[in-house]
Amino acid sequence: MRIRYYTDPACATSWALEPRLRSLLVEFGGDVQITYVMGGLAREYGGDLSGLVIEWLDAAERSRMPFDPRIWHDAPLRSSYPACMAVKAAAEQGADAAGRYLRALREGIMCRRRRLDAAEALVEEARGVGLDAQRFR
Repeated sequence: MRIRYYTDPACATSWALEPRLRSLLVEFGGDVQITYVMGGLAREYGGDLSGLVIEWLDAAERSRMPFDPRIWHDAPLRSSYPACMAVKAAAEQGADAAGRYLRALREGIMCRRRRLDAAEALVEEARGVGLDAQRFR
């Protein structure tokens, strides 16, 4: 089974759907091949971000996934584009590398309020999931 997954590391809906994706992977195992198509939600976030907070809270309520929307108050992302490009770079290191890395970015942004929009933070996450940081850089 081949899946094209249109997503973004900062997408609340994609994070909310993560349990369904995991179910597919458990049910079909090695028969699933995912190609991550990175959407790039925002070249630049700015202005009133309260709509994002509401979107995150709604997604949390629907999905029961953990969300911490205080990132949009404490240290908002400047853009989701660097994280999207980083997922594509991670994919160069093997079939499952992009999925592991995307999951780490999502957990960092959605749960731990990590501002993952700069090169060093993205390299640190790559190192954390076992990628070759020098090659990733």
